Amino acid sequence: MFAFEEAAAADDSATWRRLCGTPRFSPLSEDGSFLSPCCEALAVATPAAVLYLIAAAFCLDGALRRSEVVSRPPAGRRLVTARLWLTGPLAAAAAARLAAFAALTDRWWVAAALAPVVLTLAWLAAALVAAAVRDRLPCGSRGPLALLLAELLLLGVGGVQLAGSVLRWRATGATLPLAQLSCDAAYLALAVLRLLTQLPQYPADQDPAAGDRTPLVTEPATLGRPLGVAEDGAGWLSVLTFWWAQPLMRRGRQRQLYDVTDLHTLPAALNTDRVDARFTACLRRRTAQLREAAAADSEPERLLPPAAGPESQQVSLLGVLLRSFGAEYLLLGVLKLVADLSTFAGPLLLNAIITFIEDPRQPMTRGYVYAATICAANVIGVLCTTQYDYRLAKVGLKVRAAFVSTIYRKILDVPLAQLARLSSGEVMTFMSVDTDRVVNLCSSFHAFWSLPVQFGVTLYLLYWQIGVSFLSGLVFAIALVPLNKWIANKTGQYSAGMLEHKDHRVKLTSEVLQGIRTVKFSSWESFFTALIGVRRTEEVRFLKKQKYLDAWCVFFWATTPVLMCLLTFGTYVLLGNRLTAATVFTTIALLNMLKGPINAYPWALNGLIDSLVSIRRVQRLLALPDMDPDQYYCDKDNLPHNIADADIAIHQGFFHWGAASPSSDGAAGRRSAGPEEPSPGASAETETTMSEVLYSGNARNQIKLWGVSLAAWPGQVVGVMGPVGCGKSSLLYAVLGELLKEEGLVHVADRHRAVGLVSQEPWLQQGTVRDNILFGAAYNVDKYRSVVSACALTSDLETLPAGDLTPVTQNGASLSGGQRVRVALARAVYQDLQVYLLDDIFSSLDPRVAEHVMRQCVRRLLRGATVVLCGHQRPLLRLTDHLVVMDKGYVTRQGPPSEILAEIPDSPTDSEPTFSSSSSSTDDSPSVAEPSDAVQEEDRVLGAVRWPVYKAYYRAVGRLLAPLVLLTVAAMQASSNATDLWLGFFVTSTTGANSTAAPPSSEPQSLLWLRLQAGPVPAPAGSDHQRRFFEVYGGIAAGNALLAIMRSFLFAYGGVRAARVVHDSLLQAVLKADLSFFSMNPVGRIVNRFSSDLFTVDSSLPFILNILLAQFAGLTGFVVVTVISLPWVGLLLLPLGVIYYYIQNFYRYTSRELKRLSTLTLSPVYVHFVETLSGLATVRALRGRDR
Repeated sequence: MFAFEEAAAADDSATWRRLCGTPRFSPLSEDGSFLSPCCEALAVATPAAVLYLIAAAFCLDGALRRSEVVSRPPAGRRLVTARLWLTGPLAAAAAARLAAFAALTDRWWVAAALAPVVLTLAWLAAALVAAAVRDRLPCGSRGPLALLLAELLLLGVGGVQLAGSVLRWRATGATLPLAQLSCDAAYLALAVLRLLTQLPQYPADQDPAAGDRTPLVTEPATLGRPLGVAEDGAGWLSVLTFWWAQPLMRRGRQRQLYDVTDLHTLPAALNTDRVDARFTACLRRRTAQLREAAAADSEPERLLPPAAGPESQQVSLLGVLLRSFGAEYLLLGVLKLVADLSTFAGPLLLNAIITFIEDPRQPMTRGYVYAATICAANVIGVLCTTQYDYRLAKVGLKVRAAFVSTIYRKILDVPLAQLARLSSGEVMTFMSVDTDRVVNLCSSFHAFWSLPVQFGVTLYLLYWQIGVSFLSGLVFAIALVPLNKWIANKTGQYSAGMLEHKDHRVKLTSEVLQGIRTVKFSSWESFFTALIGVRRTEEVRFLKKQKYLDAWCVFFWATTPVLMCLLTFGTYVLLGNRLTAATVFTTIALLNMLKGPINAYPWALNGLIDSLVSIRRVQRLLALPDMDPDQYYCDKDNLPHNIADADIAIHQGFFHWGAASPSSDGAAGRRSAGPEEPSPGASAETETTMSEVLYSGNARNQIKLWGVSLAAWPGQVVGVMGPVGCGKSSLLYAVLGELLKEEGLVHVADRHRAVGLVSQEPWLQQGTVRDNILFGAAYNVDKYRSVVSACALTSDLETLPAGDLTPVTQNGASLSGGQRVRVALARAVYQDLQVYLLDDIFSSLDPRVAEHVMRQCVRRLLRGATVVLCGHQRPLLRLTDHLVVMDKGYVTRQGPPSEILAEIPDSPTDSEPTFSSSSSSTDDSPSVAEPSDAVQEEDRVLGAVRWPVYKAYYRAVGRLLAPLVLLTVAAMQASSNATDLWLGFFVTSTTGANSTAAPPSSEPQSLLWLRLQAGPVPAPAGSDHQRRFFEVYGGIAAGNALLAIMRSFLFAYGGVRAARVVHDSLLQAVLKADLSFFSMNPVGRIVNRFSSDLFTVDSSLPFILNILLAQFAGLTGFVVVTVISLPWVGLLLLPLGVIYYYIQNFYRYTSRELKRLSTLTLSPVYVHFVETLSGLATVRALRGRDR
């Protein structure tokens, strides 16, 4: 029995000798430092090559079944050809390893020959696959994904073989490992180079006509196909790795992102209508709950609603956001928590890794386990972080869509008298800066709770590592908390002040742009430049304070880790402890982890405070009462019997505008006067409100209507006359419900039906003349021609370049004043309404045209309708049925026109129509819109950001200041690296460890290279040595602190200076532009440059640039120190640098184009919003809210 077992054992031993060259199979080498040669061949190289051969067989089978030839762009074809030529040397390198083994050893074993043979066959198959990809397979230039993954395994084989050859050569010094090392190095270099040819992706277009006859010249393929819905059909692995976005990335890399149609379609969950409906439902539900709660003990309703209820009765927007998107948002906290906890795997294993490095007796497998654990934790952390960021951005998109839609809808619902409480700049800021800050709440809140969690876990690990010594650094860090809180509070105050002055500046800029023709005709550019400069100076004053506080935050962020290390290690040594490499490295890693929570928490608080400030600002808008026709108007049963059948009836009505009056009657005198030079203190005193911008009102004249009584019956034309500022326009707005009613009765027949309003300053939309006249109604040729003829537009349309299809620029700037009025009148008449309100429409028309419009349009086409006509022209007012005279808000008399006009003496302004400054001298010579004046699509720069852009910002910062900032950044990083080097020198000189050349890096992965270092250093011990260490360390820390404060304040000053220069240059360029520029570019598009884009220059750009410079300096310092300490790492950094360059370049193209598309698509939103603001009364009167 025993003999049989011995014989079986001998046979097994012989089998293993033939297969592996050893009596038995062992996964590790004899010294346990790496895999055994047999394990490399049988468990690594052979399986990888076999898998590749199987995948290549399937691929080649598919290629042989195809008869079509694919065409590729020249760049893609060159890449595949280069890959084909590289495959031959790779197969030769694999065969050379076998040749070296055969030539340099007499002991043959199967595995040593099997692996090179299979690898050689695999690379020969790879050559066939490359040829098939080039000519037959209709896939991208990378080839099938399965083959790409299999080729990565072959690349890994080269890395494993190279590492094994290096270790065997160092252990034995034999010739065979050296020869194999040379072959493996060449193999790995060629494999990496071949992999680089697969990073770019070029699509292939199948030519259906290709076959035996192939054209000599092929055209590059294009990506004209739609990308479809984002994430549609993506599997869990694709979602986890964002592989579904590869078509978009490839399209961006090939510079084929021209407009939004080239992008993915938004998924249903991000559809704006769906998101808005969800948010609106929650908002209305919460509003109804508050009303029901308040109705139990409320006072009787007043006719005049309050501006806003008590604070407790206002709807909390934050609560509505949580009810709408809170579930998916709060669940993201789980991803955030996992991502944060995964970062602690490094410090937890760091001590064990360093102990392993210092003890050569420990097996290498333990180090690999440690390294693999850290890598796995990093992979989990990266996956959780990327998914968290992506899904957080999706929630942010929903919040943005909900806020923008809600703000826009609220603007459409609030009457003008209530909206007059806000300035136009403030309303614009709601849509831009405030919305951006509310979106920032998504990230700030999770940072608000996650940073303290990281702080607490890190403190526990520090206590576990160095005991109570960590308290000295902790006390220093905690002492900064009140200071950080004070900085956060002051930053919030300065931010609110900056936003307030930003509102003033944007409002004034918008006013200047809307009246740019008057400004240029009157040569007022310098005046308004100075006036806007006053607003900008006040804004920059708050921006400067905010940036200087941010500079203190940067200073604490940069110096806290160094000072904490100094205090912690000093306390640790004073308590009688001895510094070791394990203690120092682990403590530094933990202290560096404290750096994030301590310094990022003020930023999180600032973001949270800014978001809450913006929410309160938007909440103030939403607290304004909506227009309620059922409350404002009364039924005819409540009217006196003598006016019960009137279409329009006002009985003893008292009205006012609240904060300011939009009486357009009072605007003429103000516009006729020249401007006065602004003073620095004129910011607050000259601030105007919303009503002034929209309706040319005068805040100094609080127009009220006192005891007004008026009645207009069906088919009647009622004229209203009176001196400038008497309240004629206010009377029309009172009929529309735009004023605040104190008492009295107002009735309009069919109150929910549209009313034809033509204001004194006519409102037109961007589009064609026909679009403006139709206003969404169906096009009827006969009716359309009748309306155009009655409004005296026939001859005008014939003179326009494209007739009624001629584009109308913003506010109708391409038309004359008379043409704008008549187009607005035609729009109202075309709607076939019962009630028309015409506000001084004849002042822009010459007498002949005015009489034609009065007789053919008002008296003939509108017969049967009820018309209220305000004006000064006595000849035309004689054609009315009833005439009302107003003075100082009172109706002084009314009756038949013949009687009223006989009692009122003639005046020059009443005898004939006058001409506004915006009209032509006669309406017989209309303004002709040149084709070049039509609104153009916004230009989009393609490709990389040009150097002149960087140069312009460099000059804006300052020719001397910018280099000084860069110098301080470099010097600060050098001092930070000096502390690491000095600490590493001290540790190695006191411990005498084998890893004497190791850098004190907090990155545990780099510490595995210490295993390759050798040679002890004498350990000069004693208190003198430790004292000298702390003296030098303290001096370096002091220098680092000084450089940090210089860098932070110089950077803040440079950012503020650049913000001022960029704004002034932009303002000068815009105000000096020709009028054609304003015809081709809507005001909203230009305002976007002065609001959102300038906010990016003021705040976002310096912040991002600061991070970029800090990260670049930190990366450079880390690479320099690592290469000095571990030159071997340089061999990895070179290929990694090339790979990351291509990856970053691949990403950067798409990222840049998407950012540009985002900016371009944002401008139409502002254009539409500004356009709506300027015509709110007309939109509401014509019931165009839902268009």
